[in-house]
Amino acid sequence: MAARVVREALDAVASPTVVTRVLHRAMHMARVSAIPEEGVELRRFVAHPLDAALRFVVGDEIADGIQLGLQPLVARVPIAVPPASTEPPPPAVEALRLLVASRDSALVEAVRKSLPGVEVLVVDDVVSLLDEAQQRVRPWLLVDVAMPTVHPTTLVTVWPDLPEGTQVALWRVESTTCERLSVFAEHTREWRLYDPEDELSALALAVLG
Repeated sequence: MAARVVREALDAVASPTVVTRVLHRAMHMARVSAIPEEGVELRRFVAHPLDAALRFVVGDEIADGIQLGLQPLVARVPIAVPPASTEPPPPAVEALRLLVASRDSALVEAVRKSLPGVEVLVVDDVVSLLDEAQQRVRPWLLVDVAMPTVHPTTLVTVWPDLPEGTQVALWRVESTTCERLSVFAEHTREWRLYDPEDELSALALAVLG
């Protein structure tokens, strides 16, 4: 239909030889093998490559007249509407966040460098820990045992108030800490313990999965 509309409009004002030259040049410029049938593509074809070809072959004055007659005809060609997607939108992905209970600014900075793309947030006390943890799904918590803002034993006390699935990593753990925590094995058996010799890459592997 679209090709017929364009050809009839051109045939009405130009000879078959001229029409052939114009269309051949326009399709060559548009890099298509036929006049587009879809409304948007047809409008683009008429407005640019066909218009340029007309002006080259027949001159501006005749080209203006042809375009004047073409525009209302082209406007009637329907625009293809893509079918509505039946796929549900993808679930929102929550950004990874690591809560760090440490007074060691150098450690915090090192953790940030080791976990690019992870939001590292320092919690200053148990209250801020609880506030931040409640805003996350399965939050990650890193407790610096050497310089903590929240002690591991305090964490055991508030454990029932933390979201289900909270992940805990204790950093720079000494043997004495392990002994103290052993009596709380019911709560701490899933905690990850890292001794002072461990590298942050081990923590990064655990957090990033």
